[in-house]
Amino acid sequence: MEVRFLNPIQTVSLEQNQEEQFAVALRGGRTMELCITKWWSNLGEAILEAELVFHGVVPLPTVLSMFSSETPFHFTVRNSIMRFEDVRPAITFRYICLPFRPTEAKVQPLGSRDLFFTGLQTFRLLLTYNFSLQKATEASVELPGITDYLYDSAFDDVHIMIFSITKQYIGSSAPYPDRYTFQLEKGEYRVRVQIRHEDASLLEKYRETVLILKLKLASAISLDCFSEYENAVKGEGKKFGTKRMKPGEIGIVYTGPIPEDKLPKFGWPGCYLTGAVCLSDIELARSHVQYRVSYIFSEWSRKQTKVVSTVALVKKKEDFAPDSMQAMNEALRDFYVHWLGKLQDVMDANDLYDHLIAENPKNLRIMQAQLKRLSDNKSNPDNHSRILELVDTILDVAKPDEVLKYLGSKHESSESDIVIRADMENRKNAIIDALVIKADTLVDQHLVISTQEIPKAFRRGLNVDVATKTEKTSQTSGELTKRSSINDFQLIEDTKKKDTEEVDIGGAGDLLATLDQVTDAFPTTIETAESDQPGRTVKITLKEVDNAYYEVLKWLDATDSKVLILSAKQAVAHAHYGRALKYLRKASEDKNFANNLIVDAAAVELVEQLGWMHIANNLRNQMIVKYRNDYRLF
Repeated sequence: MEVRFLNPIQTVSLEQNQEEQFAVALRGGRTMELCITKWWSNLGEAILEAELVFHGVVPLPTVLSMFSSETPFHFTVRNSIMRFEDVRPAITFRYICLPFRPTEAKVQPLGSRDLFFTGLQTFRLLLTYNFSLQKATEASVELPGITDYLYDSAFDDVHIMIFSITKQYIGSSAPYPDRYTFQLEKGEYRVRVQIRHEDASLLEKYRETVLILKLKLASAISLDCFSEYENAVKGEGKKFGTKRMKPGEIGIVYTGPIPEDKLPKFGWPGCYLTGAVCLSDIELARSHVQYRVSYIFSEWSRKQTKVVSTVALVKKKEDFAPDSMQAMNEALRDFYVHWLGKLQDVMDANDLYDHLIAENPKNLRIMQAQLKRLSDNKSNPDNHSRILELVDTILDVAKPDEVLKYLGSKHESSESDIVIRADMENRKNAIIDALVIKADTLVDQHLVISTQEIPKAFRRGLNVDVATKTEKTSQTSGELTKRSSINDFQLIEDTKKKDTEEVDIGGAGDLLATLDQVTDAFPTTIETAESDQPGRTVKITLKEVDNAYYEVLKWLDATDSKVLILSAKQAVAHAHYGRALKYLRKASEDKNFANNLIVDAAAVELVEQLGWMHIANNLRNQMIVKYRNDYRLF
């Protein structure tokens, strides 16, 4: 069998007496046939003078695998027997590969839509992976050992799809993943993988298949190469530089460790860097003849760089032994506080809080946990008075005036001052949380009874946590199960039909129906106080709202992530819809509210209230595209 490249390797236009040089990567021990021909549209004859020169410096092994626990690392360089060669080794890493295990794995029989014409029953393994990016970068995904094959693959099909957290389709990948690269923006993503095969028991063995996310580094990482072992151990001294090797000569190259300040800020054990090693001193060849190299992190222990100086403020522990009764009581208290926010039964949670606060009447952690539990259930009118009473108690214990006085003055960096400062920081956080929750509760009560035209989302409280909790619930419910269950084996076409029957509205109606079921907050109408609202006995004036809001601004800016939604509500209470829209648009850029359906829907309502109907229609259409009802089919 003879295999040839039918496509031209290089096309060039030459003038008279012009000289051009090209480099082509070859594989040793094979026969090369070089063909030079004129372009089909170039008629006539031409006389060329061609010279072919072979160079052969290779590393041994040709694929290098380095481990972070192996320092210094060394490899062998061998020159060919043809000629002297100038060698200048350089190792550069341009990508980091992160392994992910599936958060959900299901084996399902395929319906008639996905079967071959023979009707043979085929199964699929559906894997789901989640990851997030801190900044935009170039990325690709692969399944090692599976996406390396196409026609000779053991599986019927391997298909990879990338979606945003809002189910928006980003792109697809398949075997030979290096051909499919994506420019991903900052945010959260979900990868769905379908592996098809006629044997369901075979697919069961691959339920824990690891996905590799390959990200391009913002700046390439270079390793220093040394010719002497001692210099490599110290990481300093004379580097390898350029060395002339005799025909057939064998040399050793040592590499030092990767500097801590050059390591990526993200990673974990098992991730690895990939790049290339270049050996030839000829610049033309260095860009064409490269050998794969990987740097595997057996453990991840990235330290803080010397540029950043941080001081950890830790409150001094009480003077008792770690195995004493006092230590046990403190651990039990922390355990109870942790469970205070998890208890679903209201009576049990209140009894637990009463028990804890009776033993620790001035413990801010217990009060904060109870306050967060009550604020998460603000829909219950009985919790409003409890929230306000608890906020007053927290402020009495934390003493805001003392904290402001301390933070506004300079202090020495002594051990006693560090303990005091840590206590003040804890009190400050408790004060901020209490004031924000108090102001948010008051403004919600005021918007309910306001006689102005209030957008529906704000009239109902603008609970932005609903969308986040819904998403987290869906992720939690999709935990990886190693054993198959009867629920895994459902006909896909029946599932799709069921989903269609449940939300068979179409287009924008699907979005409207979903929003009405969750928060009833999509921009459909503008409500006034005369609308059908439940009876309220507590009336909060606008002045009370402003006073509570300005108390928050003593500690935080209006554009702080903790205050953005509160600032928008306060602006709506004053009918400053443009200012409220500005806060919501800024909130949509914050990571805490990014891709939040409720925030985007409230922004559309504000635009409608301002009378910008053309912008509202455009934003609504964008939401339909951004927040899909389901994932794209394979």
